[in-house]
Amino acid sequence: MVEISCLIEQGYFTSYRELATQLGVQHNTITEIGKGRYYCNLKLIYQAAALYPELDILWVVLGEAGTGRPDPTQLPVRERGRPALN
Repeated sequence: MVEISCLIEQGYFTSYRELATQLGVQHNTITEIGKGRYYCNLKLIYQAAALYPELDILWVVLGEAGTGRPDPTQLPVRERGRPALN
């Protein structure tokens, strides 16, 4: 979820729903992954890496031990409701 939030902040997509549509999964799948109720499978990882080469897949899969990048101390806070139009 940290990497997804980074991509949202960088403007690659505007919402988790948009990401789910691009990955070809139900819109609540991304939310369920974030809550720990559903685990990302290899197909989703490959699809995400193909769509967004900027995504740090090694860090997502291996964590701090495999990459040296520190793990987050807390999960990002998602805003409720629709994003504001610019």
